[in-house]
This record gives sequence, C-alpha cells and structure tokens, in this order.
Amino acid sequence: MLTTLARLGLLAGAVLLPASLALADTPPSPQPAASDLDPDRLVLARQIVAIVLPPDRAMAIMDSISKSIMRPLETMLRQQVHSSDPGLNAIFSDFLNTMPATLHATMQPLLPEQSEAMARAYARKFDRNELTQILVFGQTPVGAKYLSRSTELMQDPDIQAFYARLVPAVQAQQAPQVAEFKRKIAAYLAAHPEVAKQVRQSSGN
Repeated sequence: MLTTLARLGLLAGAVLLPASLALADTPPSPQPAASDLDPDRLVLARQIVAIVLPPDRAMAIMDSISKSIMRPLETMLRQQVHSSDPGLNAIFSDFLNTMPATLHATMQPLLPEQSEAMARAYARKFDRNELTQILVFGQTPVGAKYLSRSTELMQDPDIQAFYARLVPAVQAQQAPQVAEFKRKIAAYLAAHPEVAKQVRQSSGN
C-alpha cells in the first residue's frame, strides 16, 4: 500500500498538470521546419499574437490563467490531504502557496517561445486571407479588446463557478476507475514485494 508521503507526492504532481494544460491543449510534438510555413502567414500571425498576448502584459495574463485553473483543484486537494496533524497540513499548504511563484519563474523565460508557438499555430490553421481579416479585426478597438481579453475569460466568476462544480463531478465520475486502479496497484505490490520495497524507499519510508 502506498504510504501517506507517496500519496502526497502523487497529489503534488497533480497540482502541476493543470498548469501545463493551461499552456498547451495537446501533447508536445516535434516542431515543423520553418520551411513548412508560409513566411507571409507567419508575419501576420505574429502580429495577431502580439494583440492576444501583449508583451507588456503576457506574464500577468499567464499568471492569471494558471491561478484560475489551479484554484478549484487546490480546493479539492486541500480537502483530500487534510489531516489532523497541523504540521502535515502546514507543509502541504506551504507547497500549494509557493506554486504560483514557481510557475511564474518557470514560465517567464519561456514566454517568447510560447508566443512564437502560438504564431506558428495561427499560421498553420488559417490561410493568408483569414489571417488578414483577423488582424484587421484585432486592430479595431473592439477586436483588440476581444483578442487580448479572450485569454482572461477563465477568471470570469461564471467560469470559475463551473470549474468548481466540474472538479468534484469528474472526481465522482472517475471514482470507480480510481478504486480499480488502487486495487490493481495494491495487488501488484503485494505480488511483487521487491517493487513495493522500491516504492517505500523512494518515498523515504
């Protein structure tokens, strides 16, 4: 059986997942060669991304998105890891409280790469005429507001309320699969004591 510390490690890993999902909707894939993209489309796409993620506000926007996505998950994790031991609760709370700063420090030097990746995605998904129309719209007051605020919709109270309901709903829906997963893990560790020993050692117990 996994120890309390091992379970905490798994939950800590779960905290990091939504933050990564905030930055990418699909798993990483090899970056296509520059020759695969129309240079003119890429120029237009970069101008659009500069409106979506203004350089002077990009980090603040990404911080807000990460916090918005993590907030309901943090609530769930705090409930799951809550213990009668104040020291354990303090350690876990400290971990959660330091995550925003950790994510910020990780993301900040990667912002140029993210903006370029977004530009390449726009250039790949839209043709030159479509990109021109998007850019023209984005250069109007309402277009600029729409594009620059689109990434901030996650902070809207209704969106936040939805995710607050979604997390426990998903958790309840997956409860049978999680229970079966735990049963299989326990059975496997019981049948393979050498692996169980490695798990105990890796968790520091």
